Amino acid sequence: MRARVFSTASAVIGFVATTVYADDLRDKVELNWVAPEPCPEKGEFLAGISRMLGNRITIDHTLLANVVITQPSGTSFQLKLTTELDGASGQRVLQGRVCKVVADAAAVTLALLLNPELEVPPETALNDEPANPPLSAASQLPPKNGTARELTSTPKQTHRSHWYGLASGQFGLQHGAMPRLNPQASLGVGVGLGHASVWTTGSFSPPQSVTLAPQNVGGRLWTASVGVYGCWFWTIHSPRLGNCLGAEVTRLQGRGTGVASARDGITYWISPGLAAFADFALYGRAWFRLAALGLLPLARPDTHLDDFGTVQKPAKAAERLDAGVVLDF
Repeated sequence: MRARVFSTASAVIGFVATTVYADDLRDKVELNWVAPEPCPEKGEFLAGISRMLGNRITIDHTLLANVVITQPSGTSFQLKLTTELDGASGQRVLQGRVCKVVADAAAVTLALLLNPELEVPPETALNDEPANPPLSAASQLPPKNGTARELTSTPKQTHRSHWYGLASGQFGLQHGAMPRLNPQASLGVGVGLGHASVWTTGSFSPPQSVTLAPQNVGGRLWTASVGVYGCWFWTIHSPRLGNCLGAEVTRLQGRGTGVASARDGITYWISPGLAAFADFALYGRAWFRLAALGLLPLARPDTHLDDFGTVQKPAKAAERLDAGVVLDF
């Protein structure tokens, strides 16, 4: 639905040419602004919102907004506004003969998203059609086809300007650390800032039994590892793609079997690792992750039985495939 905004004296919000606006607003709004002359500049637009709010911002999360103003007919201005706030997204289209009036409509909309309880004075209320009033955070946004729809619930995007937490739980298969392909469970916690994040991970593999022929002796082995990784999100929409670079310390423990005097043996090694992952939107801040990881051991210590030989030695390279859930909070 396109709402026509009429140029009237009461419709204009007084913008002042300044690039200075409230620090609270700077922290709470990530604005992409594209507009031709004689439209207000980005700083003027934000200053107008700041004056309406008076630092009374009630939302907890960052508002992502994209404003693009064009002149498709040469005599009128069209404004396309898309927003993302706390997992809710929407779009609105406004059109009018004066660019500042069209920008005022978008400013009122964003101010109400930043403070849904804000009371806009009558002199700043725009002469808009009743079917398309300024929107609050809990209201419906009309798309281009003119049919109202509820704000959709999608995962919170990760290019936030403040620190946020991350957690993951994954299951997968690993090759190269144990004698045979083995299942592995892992947990991870991390922190993110913008597209970057730092993770600490821990994983565990269930025991495997190995037998040396023809002696019929061997060992029972299991592994655990701890890793630290730095990651980067290349995209922010589903599928969310990224890479991680870091290292893991692996601990392999074994106990001899089939021998008169069984003893435990423990070995450690460090492996640099490179991972690639794809996150698919589930609900809210939950993502389903598919990941592939390659590891290159810097040392390959062997686990052996005296007088019988090597029971296990890490491969020159190890690979792991994981699937699980990642949470942003």
